[in-house]
Amino acid sequence: MKQLVGLVILGIFGFVVYPFIVGDENMKSFCTTIQAGELVDVVFTSAKESGYSSRALEEQNKVLIIDSGAMGRYICEVSLSDDRVIGTKYVPNG
Repeated sequence: MKQLVGLVILGIFGFVVYPFIVGDENMKSFCTTIQAGELVDVVFTSAKESGYSSRALEEQNKVLIIDSGAMGRYICEVSLSDDRVIGTKYVPNG
């Protein structure tokens, strides 16, 4: 029984810590897959499929793709013009 409790605690700890271990490289990789000229809707769909959340900053013509599993620590900033990607920038937040 003690071993089972230990495994459960270890599993929970791993589940919480894992996004912080791999999040940096995963977000960098995701950010580089976004191509100039892509429609913003494609970016939103791709982010959702990858498990990321997104937030549009309409006044700045930007979209932030956020790794919410790592509490927003890793962000891909996508610059837009006429609802199309013109550039991306990886932004570590913390």
